[in-house]
Amino acid sequence: MNIKDFGDPDLLPYDLYTPDQFFCLVESSYSFLVREVTRSQNSYWQNRRAKGDSVTGLAEALEKAGCPKLAAIVAKHLRMLSGPT
Repeated sequence: MNIKDFGDPDLLPYDLYTPDQFFCLVESSYSFLVREVTRSQNSYWQNRRAKGDSVTGLAEALEKAGCPKLAAIVAKHLRMLSGPT
């Protein structure tokens, strides 16, 4: 999240992205991979809850980490992975 630490972005030979921007860019090209990582990470978060940890779910954790757009994308993947309702 330290984009400002790199100086004037117009003078840099590369693009700067926040984590949320970067992972949304990954999603736009590799949605199927983001879905698979979502599946894996969802299992991790569910296991933590099952062990008694008072943790939020995956999408909520991403939101708290400053990735609201990715959290919304992950929430959609989670709904898709859960099957028809």
